[in-house]
Formats: sequence, C-alpha cells, structure tokens
Amino acid sequence: MRMNKLINFLIALVGSSAAAGQVSVGLDIGNERLVADITVLHYLDSPKKWSVYSRNQGVSRHHDKTIGFATFSSFAYHSKPGIGVSVNLIGKTDRFYSTLGIYYEKKINHLSLYFLSMYALNSGSFNEIFISILYKYPLNKKTKIISQNEFYNSLRSWSHNLSYERLKLGVELNKTQIGFFNETFQSGEKFNLSLINHGLYLKQSF
Repeated sequence: MRMNKLINFLIALVGSSAAAGQVSVGLDIGNERLVADITVLHYLDSPKKWSVYSRNQGVSRHHDKTIGFATFSSFAYHSKPGIGVSVNLIGKTDRFYSTLGIYYEKKINHLSLYFLSMYALNSGSFNEIFISILYKYPLNKKTKIISQNEFYNSLRSWSHNLSYERLKLGVELNKTQIGFFNETFQSGEKFNLSLINHGLYLKQSF
C-alpha cells in the first residue's frame, strides 16, 4: 500500500515538473491555515488538444501545528467547443485515488466559466463536481478587478454529501493578484453552513 502511494506521488510530481505553458504560485494567509500552492499547465501539441495539468498544495494548520499535502493532476483531451475528457489523479496526505472527468470551459469577454464532473473509478473514491466562475474587469491596460467563485461538491450518500465554496475578490496588476478570500463548508442532510477560513491571498503567474 505504501509503495502504491509513493508511485502515485511520483507521478504527480512528474506532471507538475513538465515544461509548462502556464505556471502560477499562490499563498493564502488565513485565520485557520496557511496554504501554498503551485499550478502547472503544459500543452503536449501545438493545436493544444492534449494537456497535462497539476496543482499541488501544502497546508499548515494553526490550531494543531499540523502540515498536510494535496494534489490534483489530470491528462486531458480538449475539443474545439470547449468540451473535453480527462483522467485525474487526486491525492491527500493519507491516500490517492483516480477519476474520469468530463469538463466544459467557456470564455465570454471578461467572464470565464469552468465545469468539471468526475466519476469515481473505484469504491475508495467519490463522484465529484468542481465549478469555477472568474470575472476580470479591466480598469486600464495593466490593472483588473478580480472576482472569482469556486464551488466543490463530493457526491456521497445524502446524509454525507460535502460542499465547499471559495470566494475571492482582488486586484490584478500585470500577472500579480492580491486580495481577500473567504471559504465555507457544508455537510450532512441539513447542509449547515460553516465558515472555515478567510484572509488574504497572493498569486503570481509566469
């Protein structure tokens, strides 16, 4: 079991270290935890049909001084209308699992939409949905107002469904973003809403 986890971890690292079409690093300074992440997107061909994407996060929790790790890597095929399929590897500190994904992405002027639905390949994982809505309002040629909403849902039994939402509001100057974020969490039949983290974020793209 430990050997399988090690192999999956090495696959995730290879995906993140590939020659990249896009790279960004981020830092979230929250009241509950500190998160550092690196995101890499690499296109494998000139028409940009095939790609490798990887996002790796390190998490430090304030209350118990523990450190965690999470990764999401995918190998995807992009079709012209913005619809595609992907094979995904998802990992946390204690386990790794794989899923198949169908996604849709669309950009209309300053608005970008991304939707990913993931199907579990084994009994140890769950069907999941991820939605991202990003709006960049240009103040001038170099400065933009950023508004982003990220929504995640893990589809389990009704009494154990999990939902997570992240809101960001900030300013982008050239390729640097800085602003505020707010994270909430819902679970169970009654879907009680809980604030789990909020603070400042910094993101740099290359």
